[in-house]
Amino acid sequence: MSALLEVRDLSVSFRVGRGRLQALDAVSLSLARGETLGLVGESGSGKSTFARALMLGLRPDAGDILFDGAPVSRLAGAALKAFRRRMQMVFQDPYSSLDPRMSVARILAEPLAAHGIGTRAERARLVADLLAKVGLPEDAALRLPSQFSGGQRQRVAIARALALSPEVLIADEPVSALDVSIQAQIVNLLRDLKEERGIALLVIAHDLALVHQLSDRIAVLYLGRVVEEGPADALVAAPLHPYTAALLSASPQPDPRAASRRIVLKGEPPSALDRPRGCAFHPRCPIARPLCAETTPPLAEAAQGRRVACFFPGELPGPLAGS
Repeated sequence: MSALLEVRDLSVSFRVGRGRLQALDAVSLSLARGETLGLVGESGSGKSTFARALMLGLRPDAGDILFDGAPVSRLAGAALKAFRRRMQMVFQDPYSSLDPRMSVARILAEPLAAHGIGTRAERARLVADLLAKVGLPEDAALRLPSQFSGGQRQRVAIARALALSPEVLIADEPVSALDVSIQAQIVNLLRDLKEERGIALLVIAHDLALVHQLSDRIAVLYLGRVVEEGPADALVAAPLHPYTAALLSASPQPDPRAASRRIVLKGEPPSALDRPRGCAFHPRCPIARPLCAETTPPLAEAAQGRRVACFFPGELPGPLAGS
């Protein structure tokens, strides 16, 4: 599949006091038409920064973002507005991403009006269609966000993102603020919308098991760098990087009687202001060698369709070894 969205060596940093925090360091990823890419990692790994950079809410320090083969990193004015019509985002918190003073009808009609789509009557019909698409009743259009549950608000947020018929939808932690039962509904909704509309989907989350339910491919981010990428089923069945194995082991087991396979990492992720020499993961890695503390492993092809940044790929720690 040809890439609809391609990111090449994207780097983003922030000035913090007298230092510089490297939030993203030469990240390269691609997303094909109709594909779902999952991006996972702990808090502070750079996931949300990556999403904001794709939307050009942050300007990258280096690297290129290509959409449908054309560079978009430096777009401004009318060209930027046109680009954002083709790529929309669902934010993490449905409580703060919707204007509490606006009715749902106004929230959904606003992007349509901003882009000059339809008459007022046509926009009203489109709003009704959007509500039906995300499983909300027609009279929801007259209510305020405060009159909905968290799951319903996230449905409104998804409807708003779909209003402009984007080709790419970015979902940043779309279910993290919701109850488990509601999470499943939103996951199923995203899956159905992808199938019906052929949208390319970027799902960002810290839960590898949840991302696996939606994704065709998964990329794992650690301290601003991709440490593993590959087809979702293959990556979950046989992780090649010890950090991926640790994330996978932290996912709840469907059978509570099954033996624990948890890999507990040492300490906390290092600060991006003081990145460790060599492999950034080595201070916490249960299989680290002296080489890991001296040299940064490249993100290299390890198997067909899979990349990993590790000198000892597939050498898994503890309970996952040999599984």
